[in-house]
Amino acid sequence: MNTKPQVLVVGAGPTGLSASLFLTDLGVPVRIVEQHSGLSDHSKAFGVNPRSLTLLESTGVTERLLRQGRPAHGMDLWRHGRVIFEGDLTKIDHKYPFMLVHPQADSERALADALAERGVDVEFNTKLETVEVAGDDQVECSLTLPSGETESYVANIVLGSDGPHSTVREQLGIDFPGDHFDEPWMVVDIELETDLAIDRVHLEWNDAGAVFMICIADNLWRIAGNVLPITDHLLGNSTAGATVWESEFHMRHCVTSEFAKGPVALAGDAAHIHSPLGGRGMNLGIEDAYVFANLVAQGRLRDYHRLRSPAVHSVVRRVEQMTQIARGKSQLSHLARQFAPLTTAAMKLGEGNLRNWVLGLDHPVNIGSPTK
Repeated sequence: MNTKPQVLVVGAGPTGLSASLFLTDLGVPVRIVEQHSGLSDHSKAFGVNPRSLTLLESTGVTERLLRQGRPAHGMDLWRHGRVIFEGDLTKIDHKYPFMLVHPQADSERALADALAERGVDVEFNTKLETVEVAGDDQVECSLTLPSGETESYVANIVLGSDGPHSTVREQLGIDFPGDHFDEPWMVVDIELETDLAIDRVHLEWNDAGAVFMICIADNLWRIAGNVLPITDHLLGNSTAGATVWESEFHMRHCVTSEFAKGPVALAGDAAHIHSPLGGRGMNLGIEDAYVFANLVAQGRLRDYHRLRSPAVHSVVRRVEQMTQIARGKSQLSHLARQFAPLTTAAMKLGEGNLRNWVLGLDHPVNIGSPTK
């Protein structure tokens, strides 16, 4: 008899797919539902860091990602049209000394394909309506099926990986405190003719804010920033071509007050959202998924909040600090720009820490010891 718990994963983004994959490989029965009709065609995240590549290695997904992606070996900070700091991501003792440029939509497909090969298919057009904790290992859920019918389903454990407007989190009344920046930001995927190095991430601090540029495929570049329109602030010798996708958004930095409530846990954007600076969002969600799955397999879900809350708070706090400087609205950000040579010198001194942070290696990922 299989004594492993039955887990319902709500949301088939990278976090939910990773959690389902880890759980399946650990022998834990899993059901994954997604209210949308299929995987997203758009990519919020653009890269997979060494931490995620390591965690996914045993599943075979890392090999697929490496075949499809392209390593970014460094990052350049620009000011007044010239590079004032060159960061090298390769100066690290790690199997994957780079950020792998790999659009989130493609990463999700690789995860979903690996999961399907294990006999677990995402149930699309299936919406979680209600979730109620009925005991230490019993969660009563109501699902709307593709047919429109309602299914009552009881799981032992539920993982809410259903995004920033998480139904799971809201149903359980868990707070999602944080703050936001007032000004709008824009992200554009656009074809470019440019002399910028395609294996480097480019970030400019101008007086009004920041512009971020990275090549995500062939001559397709992702450009993001808060100096609008951002296509008027291209770096290097760049000529804009066709726009493939664009979106406007507002920055928010929020972390859930509780990562778990009894047999229900939160992960990914349902548990934390923040600026994309540093590329930590999707990767942090994959960390959540790994820790969650291993704790479930060991019957230790009670340790999930204790392990994830401090790690996530530390990352989000650092992301917010870095974004505050980049956005150019605070006194500190103005000083950093005004005294750029001193800022550059400080970045060179702290390059090792900055490198670890960008690559997601700034804290250990382990499942610790059981709570006594």
